[in-house]
Amino acid sequence: MLRCSATFVLRLLAIAACGAVLAVGAGPGYSHRVWGLEDGLPNGRIQAITQTSDGYLWVGTAGGLVRFDGQRFVIFDRSNTPGLTDDSILSLLAVRDGSLWAGTEGGGVVQYKKGAFTRYSGEHGLTNLFVRSLYEDRGGSLWVGTDRGLFHKVGERFLRLDGTPAIPFVNALYMVEDGSGDILIGGNGLYRVHDGVLLQESKQRGARSILPRPDGSRWVATFDGIFDWRGDRVLPIYPELSSAARLLTDEDGVTWIGAETGLFVLADGLVLSRYLAPGSLPDESVLALYCDRERNLWVGTRNGLARLSKRLVSSHTGAGDHAVFSIYKDRRNTVWVVGGDGAVYEVVQQRLTRRHLAGLPADLPVRTLFQGKNGCMWVGTANEGFFRTRCGAIQTFNMAAGLRSNSIRSFVEDRAGQLWIGTGSGLVRLDRNGLKVFYTDEGLAYGSVRSLLEDRNGDLWVGTDGGLSRMRDGQFRTSDPAVKALAGERIWALHQDSTGAVWVGTRGRGLFRIVSGAVTQLPSESGLPRTINQILEDASGTVWMSGASGVIRTSLNELHQAATGGKRLLKVLAYGSAEGMPSIQMSGGFQPAGVLSADGKVWFASIKGAVTINTDSLPSTHVPTAIVEQVLVDGRAVDFEEVLSIPAGTARLDVHFTAPSLLSPERVQFWYKLENFDRDWAYTSTNRSASYTSLPPGQYTFRLISRNLAAPDRPSEASVRINWEPRFSQTVWAWAVASAGLAALVWVGFWFYARQTKQRYAVMIAERARLAREMHDTVIQGCVGVSSLLEAASSFEKSNASMLVDLMNRARREVRLTLEEARQAVWDLRHDSMGVSFDKRLAQFAQHLSDEAAVPIGVEIVGDPVELDWETDRNLFAATREAVRNAVTHGRPNSVKVLVGYSANSVRIEVIDDGIGFEAGAPRIAAGHYGLLGMRERMEQLGGSLRLLSDHARGTRVIAELPLGNGGRG
Repeated sequence: MLRCSATFVLRLLAIAACGAVLAVGAGPGYSHRVWGLEDGLPNGRIQAITQTSDGYLWVGTAGGLVRFDGQRFVIFDRSNTPGLTDDSILSLLAVRDGSLWAGTEGGGVVQYKKGAFTRYSGEHGLTNLFVRSLYEDRGGSLWVGTDRGLFHKVGERFLRLDGTPAIPFVNALYMVEDGSGDILIGGNGLYRVHDGVLLQESKQRGARSILPRPDGSRWVATFDGIFDWRGDRVLPIYPELSSAARLLTDEDGVTWIGAETGLFVLADGLVLSRYLAPGSLPDESVLALYCDRERNLWVGTRNGLARLSKRLVSSHTGAGDHAVFSIYKDRRNTVWVVGGDGAVYEVVQQRLTRRHLAGLPADLPVRTLFQGKNGCMWVGTANEGFFRTRCGAIQTFNMAAGLRSNSIRSFVEDRAGQLWIGTGSGLVRLDRNGLKVFYTDEGLAYGSVRSLLEDRNGDLWVGTDGGLSRMRDGQFRTSDPAVKALAGERIWALHQDSTGAVWVGTRGRGLFRIVSGAVTQLPSESGLPRTINQILEDASGTVWMSGASGVIRTSLNELHQAATGGKRLLKVLAYGSAEGMPSIQMSGGFQPAGVLSADGKVWFASIKGAVTINTDSLPSTHVPTAIVEQVLVDGRAVDFEEVLSIPAGTARLDVHFTAPSLLSPERVQFWYKLENFDRDWAYTSTNRSASYTSLPPGQYTFRLISRNLAAPDRPSEASVRINWEPRFSQTVWAWAVASAGLAALVWVGFWFYARQTKQRYAVMIAERARLAREMHDTVIQGCVGVSSLLEAASSFEKSNASMLVDLMNRARREVRLTLEEARQAVWDLRHDSMGVSFDKRLAQFAQHLSDEAAVPIGVEIVGDPVELDWETDRNLFAATREAVRNAVTHGRPNSVKVLVGYSANSVRIEVIDDGIGFEAGAPRIAAGHYGLLGMRERMEQLGGSLRLLSDHARGTRVIAELPLGNGGRG
């Protein structure tokens, strides 16, 4: 904290003493990143910066208003935003209700709230539209400072406080509230608003920033340096910082000064460092400063935007290139660094000091070091084998001495004092008996060895580029379940933790745990790196890992919970470029690639030097706010609040979301789900959109959860309710109409089916009746006649031979006639034409029956014969034939007469006999006799009628009448 009570002279002396520091191009303790036009900014001149409550960073440029979520810039300007009439944004203010106010260079002031822009200008009371400053006081009132006028917002109007004879106008460049609640204004003078009254306290001009101090002083940045404003006195304190534009004190109590000559850092009244371009800033002219909620400092310059973040990682580079292959800690806790140039460095007071290993060539391509229990130092090289030094005479071991490869990757010494060496082609054991090489023939999983570990039981674990091997008592355990489970994996790191579990770090497949032979792969969304080069465990139970995406730390307890399924989301703290990593690509392939030093630091090898992290330095655990940023319906952006209605016929829905993280957006994880459609949550860490096509109509809720890997137990959630409207064909009414129509169709179908079934049944019954009639009129009648003749013949005496012969001859003729009639009936059933006319067939039948029965049968035709169709002809003939047979068989007549009468509209047939007749009324039908019934059915089937007239005195008359309109044709 600056002590402003120090005298001006002392400050000058301090500044003079620190003059050498001022010349430094970049200050210590902060990492930086720069954005420019090539990154998506519409203009390089950054004039204002602020952050709204949802986490977005807003940047006012000379070419438009910009929203930034840590990954993507979204530009609002006159071309796409109706509320903006000028693209140059001079001031920004985020207020308590979550909205944003932007002051423009000639376009008035604009409010952005819930996705909509509202412009305020002259009609609202603003007499000047060049808005230089904005401020919200502790009561929530808005103050607007312009080129000519200070305004206070009351309702929807802006009331001007200057414009009086005492204060004609105020050029309000900056506003702030002091501890007493007064509004302080800097511009063409220094002003104060006290109890609603505007007062001028100083004519000090060019005040572009005011910083109230805890001790009651107020610092003022002007074109002439920095001054201390106390009442009506203005005293210079840093006049050499000319053209100072902005003042800011961050949460750590560090004061930042932005000027046209760079960015300065002050503490305890001293200038500590100065940030210049191009090392730390895109440009040395600083126009805006802002400290966000993740404790990043944002610097706006005339040519781009910069972010300064507290450095948690220190980097160390030696001579030659900056890559480091391995880092080793010897038995005296000295840390050794092996550089990419093959040089060896000793860490002395946190600095790398190059050391030449006595007796070895100066240009030896060293890759890894190891110190044995006897103090000997072993040196592994890239292509010259390995050496023993610091232990008597130097010894060399290479392919000439029996190795399969001169590329040395790792060393380990077992409890028996045997040295094991991992090489590019095989595992080597060195003991008092000399070298022994183990290869795939002996059971090694793969020839390229990367990592070695001796566990508590004395087993040797060997990680290769083609799987894991486990050796016990000099023999590889190829049937070990863990060996089988990890076959084919590229294993670059091995570690046995304090509980005895073995952890396996792979290249591309993440982390595995081995406990009692059981292998568990930790879930991909747990936040652990996919490539792991080194695994370390400190005394507090914290596990450190390096990989292709930087360094992470997590607790051993959480790792075990994740491996057993008890915890899927781990609390993972990551160290990357935001924390000061020179590169997130860490080195691997040579062991060890990292160590824990005795002073509480972790060391890791990277492609840009060795990096160190204090174990008590924790990255940000800021939880970003989940935001559904935009919804596209068939590619068109739509407005939405609580419920989004999507019209019928929509084919595609796209939901774009984010969670603003200004320090490390790559560490934000997202889970999303469309309820009533998605079964499970979808996970992503890179893609920030979800797409759906051809959704059925209905009610949905799109749910979004964002998490910071450093704080997975504190998620942020957002949601959008969606009403996907159906087409009419998909509505309840349409389904009701369709259901009713279907039901009606089914009913009609069943009705038609029932009708057809009834008709088929009726046809079947009619056909059965017809067949019965045909049988009765032919076969049965013939059989009856034959039976009668045979009965009569049996009653005669043998002496009356002539009568007996006559009866037998008549029976034969009856049989022949019956056969002919049966054949004719069969022919009639198979054909639709009778062949002979009705009249001729009737005459022939009468003649045959007359001869057989010895009863005269006459046929008389009256009127012109009419051609009858096949059905009518057949049934009419059958009915007539049956009537004649009945008359001959049952009436015992002396004669029978058949009258056939034709008229234009009908046919009338009478069969008249003079036989015995029967009782008056309807004749009874004996069981098994269907003659009369068949005759009546035939006539009714044709649409005609049948009558019987009979008595004992006059015989019987059968009258059949048939209208030609129903059965015949003329």
